[in-house]
Amino acid sequence: MLAATVVFTVAAGVIGSGVVGSLSDGGSSDPNAPSAIAQQQIVAATGISSEPGLLVLVRTPGPVAARPGRAVVAHVVRDIRSQAAVSKVVSVLDTRHPAALLSKDAHSTIVLGFFGTHASGNAATAAAERIKRDLRNVNGVTVGGSQLTFSQLDDAIAAQLPQVELIAFSILLLLSLIAFRGLVAASLPLIVGAIAVAGSLLIMRALSQVTSLSVYSLNLVTGLGLGLAIDYSLFIVYRYREELARCGHCSEALERTLGTAGRTVVFSSLTVSVALLSLLVFPQRMLSSMGIAAAIVTVFAATAALIPLGAVLTLLGPRINALSPARLQRARKRAEGPVAEGHWYRLAMRVMRRPVLVAAACAVCLLLVGLPALNLHLGSTDSRVLPRSSSARVVDARLASQFAADAANPVVALIRAPDGAAAALGRYRARLTRLPGVATTQPPVRIARGLWSIDVLASHTPLSTQSQNLIGEIHTVPATFAVALAGVAAEQYDQAISLRTHMLLALMILAATTLTVLFTMTGSVVLAIKSLIMNLLTLSAAFGILVLVFQDGRFQSLLGYTATGSLEQTNMIILFIIAFGLSTDYGVFLLARIKEAHDTGASDKVAVATGLERSGRVVSAAALLFCAAVGSLAASNVASLKEFGIGAALAVIIDSTIVRALLVPALMALLGRANWWAPRRLRPLCGRAWIHPADLVRRRTAAEHAALPVPPRV
Repeated sequence: MLAATVVFTVAAGVIGSGVVGSLSDGGSSDPNAPSAIAQQQIVAATGISSEPGLLVLVRTPGPVAARPGRAVVAHVVRDIRSQAAVSKVVSVLDTRHPAALLSKDAHSTIVLGFFGTHASGNAATAAAERIKRDLRNVNGVTVGGSQLTFSQLDDAIAAQLPQVELIAFSILLLLSLIAFRGLVAASLPLIVGAIAVAGSLLIMRALSQVTSLSVYSLNLVTGLGLGLAIDYSLFIVYRYREELARCGHCSEALERTLGTAGRTVVFSSLTVSVALLSLLVFPQRMLSSMGIAAAIVTVFAATAALIPLGAVLTLLGPRINALSPARLQRARKRAEGPVAEGHWYRLAMRVMRRPVLVAAACAVCLLLVGLPALNLHLGSTDSRVLPRSSSARVVDARLASQFAADAANPVVALIRAPDGAAAALGRYRARLTRLPGVATTQPPVRIARGLWSIDVLASHTPLSTQSQNLIGEIHTVPATFAVALAGVAAEQYDQAISLRTHMLLALMILAATTLTVLFTMTGSVVLAIKSLIMNLLTLSAAFGILVLVFQDGRFQSLLGYTATGSLEQTNMIILFIIAFGLSTDYGVFLLARIKEAHDTGASDKVAVATGLERSGRVVSAAALLFCAAVGSLAASNVASLKEFGIGAALAVIIDSTIVRALLVPALMALLGRANWWAPRRLRPLCGRAWIHPADLVRRRTAAEHAALPVPPRV
């Protein structure tokens, strides 16, 4: 088994290492949205997109209209037109309305390059890179645009992946040594994590051949695979050492470990997987494909923690405790002592003495922290997620600050009207010009038989609140003919509607599947519903902090990001689903030990305290290690990855401390026997008792002996 694992890991690492080139920036829009359909119609009619993929900012010492300035612009235009992928170039030299392409001081201009439908994404990116390279020595010229934005984003993520993984593994090694209290045991989760990361890259490489995978999924999926592999292997190793200390026989210890902790890992991976598969309801290919990739990676991480790790434990046996400093050995032996003497046991008992006070304080605290989430504003990715030195970000920033109109991102009103409707369309254009937020509009242009377009240039960037409000205003303007909107601002507007529409269905599926899995594991409807409520409290607090920090722009210099006034919408949806799955994951760890103690006959309070004692240290260590694995994304200089890493770490910390250590014991003490209630008709559907068969036989034998009459003493 280990030999096959080594071969697989090496092959997966080699094959999967080329996954970066297979990822794309597409798949983030709803193909059935009105803006997407309008864009397809424009492309079919003209052969080019309505959105320029290339922006070249030209800054001249004197006015652009002067001869030296026009010469520089002509040089830039010739260089752009020399690329076969470019089908159209718009500049102040040939446009009918050059004012929109000039800056407020008339010393800068923007040259727009449109890629044709004959050029693939890779060809367009290569052409943009060549243009940037050819113009790098021309003074005052900076090359940007959407094609370079995503190209530079790919480069930033690919360049930082080794750095982020190195930071993560270094921190994980130190924390694992402290958590496992032994070098041999500490190395096992990292080995399983390496197997999971290699397998994750291979899975993503395979999926990228049949569907579109976002470039963001690389760090997110590999980070999730690493974190879950460490969590699962941590739970297995802890339980194996516990069973080894109890029975002393390696084979029986492994059997007991996989029969209890292994079963918990299976339920946990199933819960996280079904949570991730709720992303399939979204029409955006990026979300659906990422849900599939992350769900497969979760199952793969659980498999790696059960089979290869089981083989390693078989070979190690008692040597699992080798290479442990004396101080850590004494701490481990104390932790393996009587349950009632443990710190977590005593904490649970103290909490359950005042359950109303503790539950109320925790709930109020989480709700107060989560209040800012009510002002959550979601947006899309733009060049501001890139490092400040990126040329694409520099061009967009100057375009927003130095130009009165956003000529690079027009709102295109696509109108179906007869060929003789120029006068009526002129009146419609006049109404559009008077809307707040409109800098200027272009005259109607007939692009095909019965199809016209009017370019509306906004005063603000397309993802801003003002531009989104403008899209809503345009939809309310009376029109004689059918009008559809295309462009970046319209895509963002439709994207927000699509995500809101499908989010409710995703949440319903998420809740239903989670309740089903938790009921199957615990046999209790009450515990399943309570776990769902705990997850929502955790997520509300985590998102409240994200809004306070990233949306409101706090600690920008400390964290190294630029606030955009919103959180990236697809990123936040993925974060919500993953954090929900992780919260359920830790809930499964705790509830499994509580149910195990309950099934052995312990009272409700003793079962809760015993479960917290047996799982508290494991959950805390798992949370700490997962925060190190995923939180390492905070070191990235890509803002969206930074948001995700910090958000996931916050959710895990809140869940493993306030929720699992305080709120859950308090609520279970309040509910008492009601914790285990389930309708009689549903009881056959739940799982069997969480107790080892040998212990169950001994328990029955002891009960039978206790029921026999006591012989009289002679």
